[in-house]
Formats: sequence, C-alpha cells, structure tokens
Amino acid sequence: MEGSNLQFLGQSSGECEDRLSFLPESILHHILSFLPTKCAVGTSILAIRWRYHWTSVPILDFSDDLLHSTTRSYKDPFLKDKFISFVYRVLLLHDSDIHRFCLTCSHTYHVSHFNAWVSAVLKREVKELIIKMSSGVHSIGLPNYLFRCGSLAILHIKGIEDKLPALISFSSLKVLHLYFTTFHWDESVEQVTFNLPVLEEFRMENSMLLNVNIIVFAPLLISLYIYETGSDIVDCYWKMKICAENLISLTMISRCLRAYSLNCLPTLVDASKYLVGTRELCNVKDLVVSSDIVEDIVSPELASIVPKLFKVTNLGVINGDYILEGSHFVNLLCQVPNIESLVFPDGLALRSSGEHVLTLTILDLDFLPHLKTVEVRCFYGWENEISVIMFLLKNARVLEKMTIISVSTLSVDPEKQMKISKRLLMLPRASGCSVIDFS
Repeated sequence: MEGSNLQFLGQSSGECEDRLSFLPESILHHILSFLPTKCAVGTSILAIRWRYHWTSVPILDFSDDLLHSTTRSYKDPFLKDKFISFVYRVLLLHDSDIHRFCLTCSHTYHVSHFNAWVSAVLKREVKELIIKMSSGVHSIGLPNYLFRCGSLAILHIKGIEDKLPALISFSSLKVLHLYFTTFHWDESVEQVTFNLPVLEEFRMENSMLLNVNIIVFAPLLISLYIYETGSDIVDCYWKMKICAENLISLTMISRCLRAYSLNCLPTLVDASKYLVGTRELCNVKDLVVSSDIVEDIVSPELASIVPKLFKVTNLGVINGDYILEGSHFVNLLCQVPNIESLVFPDGLALRSSGEHVLTLTILDLDFLPHLKTVEVRCFYGWENEISVIMFLLKNARVLEKMTIISVSTLSVDPEKQMKISKRLLMLPRASGCSVIDFS
C-alpha cells in the first residue's frame, strides 16, 4: 500500500502486504485500547489510514513516566511541559466519548491543568476514571461536579488531598476505590452524605476523612474493604456510618475500631473480617482477625457490641503490630464456639508471659467442640509456638488434622527439625484420631 510503513510478508509471492489496516475499525480500536495513549497516538505514522484511528479509541491512558528521556534529567521542566502539552493536544483532537480515562503522574502540576483535564473527560460521558499520584499526596483541585457525575461507573483515586462538597452523589457508580487519599471539608460542615444508590464495591486504603461525620447510603453494596495501618492513622478523625443491607463481603483492617458503624446487614453471611465492631455481624461464617484488635474484641468495654459469633466456622488469626496475649487468645476462641477450621497464615506470635496460661489450661467440654483442622504456617519451633500447639491439642476433642509448615531456616536444619518433630508427636492430645503433619 502506497504511503504505508505497516507491512507483512506475503506467504507465497514474497510481496509486501498491509493486512492489519484492512481489519474492521472496531477491531483496530479494540487493539489500540490496550496501548498507553502515547503509543496509540504513535501509530498515526504507520499508514495514511491509521493517521486518525487513535482519535476514536474510547480509552485514554496517560502516564508522565513514559516521557522520561535518557538525555534529560528526571526533573527537567521541559518534560513536564511536554506532558502537559501532549494531554491537552490529545483531548482537543479526540472526537468520541471516553469510556475509560487513566491519569498517572509522578510529577506535580498546577491544579488548573488537573481541573481542565478532568472537566474535559467528564463532558465526554466518561464511565471509568482513574487518577493516581505515584509519589506522595498532592492537592490537584478536583472539580466539585466530579462528585455528582451521572455517567461514572468506576472511580479510582490515589495520592490526592482535596476539599470535597458536603453532598457526594453518584447515580451510576458501582466501584469506588480510595488509596492514600486525604479529604477534608469546610469547618461549617457537620455532616457529609455519600449517596451511592448502585455502588457494589467500596475499597478504602490508608485514607483519611478529616473531622467530619459521614453517612454512606449504599443499598446495593456487596463488598466493603477498609485498610488502615499507616503510622498517621492512629486516632479517629472521623465517624462513618455505612448503611448497606445487601453487604456480603466485609474486610476491615483498622486501628480506629470505633470510627465505623455498620447498619442494616441481614445478608452478611460469608465475610472475611479483620475487625469486628457491631452486633450485625453475627451471621458471618469466615472470620479473619488481626492480633492488633483481639484485645479490643474481647475487652469488657466491647462485650455488648461483639457478641459470640455462633455461625463462624472458619477462623484465621494474622499477626499485626502487637503480639497476642495468651489469655486474649483463649477469650477469642470462646467468642467463636463453633469453628471447624483454624488457620495461622503468618505463624504463631504470642507473648512469652502467655505460655504458662496456655500450657496449664484445659477448658470445659463445650470449648472448641467442632474444631477439626488447624494449620500453622511460618513455624520456627519456639517455645511459645509449641505452647499454643499443646493448648490446642489438649482442648480440640474432635481434631482430625494439624498441619505445621516450618520456615525455610528450620527446613535446612534436618537435625533440629527432627528433634522438634519428635517433640510435637509426643504432645498429649484430647482427640484419639488426630494427625500431625509437620514439614
């Protein structure tokens, strides 16, 4: 084809033939949608027919990392100006609706640019908006009408600090992800409302909503994930009430136990939680608890809002920043009397002072009456670990199998591993048919 640089060798005659250009436009657009916008625009030089294909691709993906040069410094202002000019030029020439707009920035830019870019894509009925600041947290001046956009179905925000309106309403939003964000409001605002009538997935990681009471209405919410372990997130700067009568999956890793309240949760039957804080969770079957919050769960102050979880059948205990007390571990097991499976994915971390509590304790027959399997990973062979294993073997009366997986440093020492293995096999057991699988 005349004027074409995109060529394939003919199978028999050896002639050069441009086959890709004759594909239907819908297929070409689909192919280009997998490329970063910089590369998609670059295809305009391949052939005359390709010159404007990129202008109709419904996905725009900008990253200023792609403009880095081996001949210029990373901080060279020319690269920033080049990126700004490139984004404006693409938005100007693009002539169709935008289904997905992704903006990843390692540099900071004036808020006027961010405002203009986001405003431009909102006018194109964008359905998925992703804005990521890859270094630190920055104020980028998001326009207020973003938070009442009717076309958005997916919104991901990372590394942004901004002031938001008191009413946030997304009529079509199904997925909301907030990563390392800090949102604040005018001092006159006492309550903030998130109206999310069709939201199905809400994920918030290491984000802060400063000095405000928040109500989230999400009647169709299925999955809620909140993760807060940063050193800055110790005190509760906010209170959030979440109304979600269709919630199924709940994961919360947080030091701010009392910051959240969950209402209307009749369908929560199969959730994984690192934090338990309300009596509505009594239907949960799968429970994962961090050692950081076990003390809170079993404390007398929270006894009224954390009742026994009779429907929990699978319990996991992960290691947090704080080492678990032996008495707290026993009290936790009392809260879940019907568990059948117990897993320690990070290993057994217990205060040395708690060894004696577990070594000497044999509880009533109604303690762990259904526990059949125990799995311990990252096993070092320490005395406090063996105390936990001894406690479980003496009290799990229907235990069928205990799996212990040692760390690599123990695996490479066959003599020590054999010594520990013999000791474990000699431990007394309440169940006559239990098996210990040590590796």
